[in-house]
Amino acid sequence: MVTGFCYIQKRTCITAKIAAEAAENGDETAIEVYKICGEKLGEGLAIIADILDPQAIIIGSIFARSGQLLKDSMEKALHREASACRQALL
Repeated sequence: MVTGFCYIQKRTCITAKIAAEAAENGDETAIEVYKICGEKLGEGLAIIADILDPQAIIIGSIFARSGQLLKDSMEKALHREASACRQALL
C-alpha cells in the first residue's frame, strides 16, 4: 500500500490517470482528492438539478473513467444539497 502521496510526488506532471492509479493503490492523499472532487461535482449537479430541473444529467469524461472513486461522495453531496422537492425524485 502506497501512502503519503509518495507515488504521485515522483511525477513532474500529475494527470487524472496517475491520481486514479494512486487512489486505487491505497494512496490516502489521492483518495481524499477524489473524495473532495466527488463532493464538488455533487454540489454542482445539485445546482443544475435545482435550476434546470432536467430529467437526466449525463456525465462523461473523467467520471466515465474514475466514477468508482467519485460516486459515493458525489451522491452524498447531491442528496444533501438538492432542494427538498428535488430530493423526493432522487
